[in-house]
Amino acid sequence: MSYANHYILSTISQLQPDQQTVFAYDIKMGNIQNLVSSLVSYDREQMMIFDDNGTVIGSTNSDYLGGNLWDSLEDIKASIEETRASIEETGASIAETGASPEETKAGPEQEHIPAAAGSLSDAQTEKLKEQIQSAEAFLSFRKGIDAGLSNLLDQTSTVLTVKSGNSTYFGYLQPGNGYHSLTLVPVASMLKSSVQIWLVPLLLMELLLFYILGRISKDRKSRELKAAYIELGQTQRRLELALSVAQKAAAIDDLTGMMNFKSFRKNVAEYLNSMEKDESGILIMLDGDRFKAINDNYGHSVGDEVIKLSAQMIVGRIRTIDLASRLHGDEFAIFVSKTEDYSVAKRIIDDINHTIAAEASRRNMPPITLSAGAVTARQGDSYSQLIKAADAALYRAKATHNGGFSYAPPA
Repeated sequence: MSYANHYILSTISQLQPDQQTVFAYDIKMGNIQNLVSSLVSYDREQMMIFDDNGTVIGSTNSDYLGGNLWDSLEDIKASIEETRASIEETGASIAETGASPEETKAGPEQEHIPAAAGSLSDAQTEKLKEQIQSAEAFLSFRKGIDAGLSNLLDQTSTVLTVKSGNSTYFGYLQPGNGYHSLTLVPVASMLKSSVQIWLVPLLLMELLLFYILGRISKDRKSRELKAAYIELGQTQRRLELALSVAQKAAAIDDLTGMMNFKSFRKNVAEYLNSMEKDESGILIMLDGDRFKAINDNYGHSVGDEVIKLSAQMIVGRIRTIDLASRLHGDEFAIFVSKTEDYSVAKRIIDDINHTIAAEASRRNMPPITLSAGAVTARQGDSYSQLIKAADAALYRAKATHNGGFSYAPPA
C-alpha cells in the first residue's frame, strides 16, 4: 500500500516511442507532499490528492499514499491478508527446511527459490510489513469515512458534514481533470479558529490544485484576495509537471523506469479479465544468473548498472502491446499478449540474453544471463496462480545458471 510513499516523478529522462512508457530518474515524493503539508491550516485537518483511478498520490498522512479510494473494504482486507500470508508462508518454509534466512542466501545455487519454498530477505520482509501497516491504517480510515465519502462523491464541490469514527468533519471534495482533492476539517478545530472563510477551491488548467486561504476574513479587501491568486499562479508552474506525471510515478520502478510489481499485477489482472474465450497470452518470469557474484565482486553500484542494462534490453525486445516489469532485485516479468506459442517466448528470452551479452561487452560491464520460466494465460486465470506456475518453471530453468528456459506443463 505504501509503495508510493517516497516516489514521484520530478524529471523525465526519456519518453519511449509508444508515447506511454516513461524511463524516469531522480524520482522523489517531496513536491506533492510539501504542497499538501503547506495547505493545512487546522489542527487534525486531513487532505488528499488522488487520480481518476482513486489512487492517493498526496496525503497529510503518508500511510495513505498508494491507497485506493475506489477499492472496497473487502479488497483492502484481502490485500492485507495476501501480504501477511506471503510472510507467514516464507517463515513456514524456512522452519520446515531447518535453514536460517542467511543460509537460504548462501550461494549461487540458492539465488532463486520459488515462492512455495523460498525465503524473503530481511529488507523484503520489512517492506512487506510496512505495506501491511500502511494498508491497515488506510483500512481504518476508510471504515470510518466510507458513508461520508459516498455523500461527498454524490455532492462534489459542496461543503458537507461527515462522520469519521467519533469525530465530525467539514468535508469538501473538488473534482478536476485527472486529479481531485479531498479535504476534511474537524468541526471542533474550525470552531476554535477565528477564520470565517476556510476554503477557496481552484481549478488550474487541466489539473486540480487546492488552496486553503486559512487567514482570510470576510472583510479582506479584494486586492488581497487577488494577490493570493497571483501567488498561487506562480506556484502552479513548479507543480504542474509533478502532478501531471504522478500517476506514472506511482507505477514505476525507481531504478529502471520499468513498471513496478504492483502496477504489473494490476495491468495483467485487468488484461486477464478482458480476454476473449479463445484468446491467450504468456506470462514469463526472468531472474539473473549468478547476480550475487556480480554484487560481491564488483559492488552494488555495478550491480545496479547491470540491472538497468537488463531492463533496457527487455523493454527493447517486446512489443508496445506487451507488458514488462521489474518485480524486485534482479527479477523481472513479461506478459506477451495474443499468443500461446512457447517458442515465441523462448525466442524473446534468447534475443534478450544475446543483446545483454553484446551490450555488456561494449560497455565493459560484467556479463549476465537471465533464466526464464513461462506459463500460458487464458480467460479465467488469476494472476496469483499464473505467477506461481511461472515461478516454478523458472526454478527448473535456473538449474543451468546460464540463461535457461522452461515452461509450465499444460493444465
